[in-house]
Amino acid sequence: MSTPKRVDYLRDSAALKCQKAVGKAAAKELPSFAAAIGDCIDRVNAGAVTGDSQAQCFGAWTQSGPVSPTDLKTGGNITKAAAKALQSIQTKCSATALASLGSSTCGGGTADGVASCIQCASFAQTAAMISDTY
Repeated sequence: MSTPKRVDYLRDSAALKCQKAVGKAAAKELPSFAAAIGDCIDRVNAGAVTGDSQAQCFGAWTQSGPVSPTDLKTGGNITKAAAKALQSIQTKCSATALASLGSSTCGGGTADGVASCIQCASFAQTAAMISDTY
């Protein structure tokens, strides 16, 4: 596991509000991904979902972004969680606030980029947790 990035004190209240919104969005997205994928694997194990369980439950992550799971329920739940994270970031983070967090911020300092970064991290963490527990 990598060393966490150093966190600096934020004096700008808009940047602080944005930083908290990003953290909260990530904290909500990860368990939503885990629940959706875990539920799908449970349905695979019960015989309710058939076919390639990797494609059905996980989809894939490619250079251009996520490929949704082919199981519609799982894909829908993941899409919904990712959209909520993006909406929260867009609502609470102005472009100026995102920029003040720094260009080294995961996602390059744009709402879409930060939300995409959170989605990638949530997917990777979920995949690791699921592979360790199933």
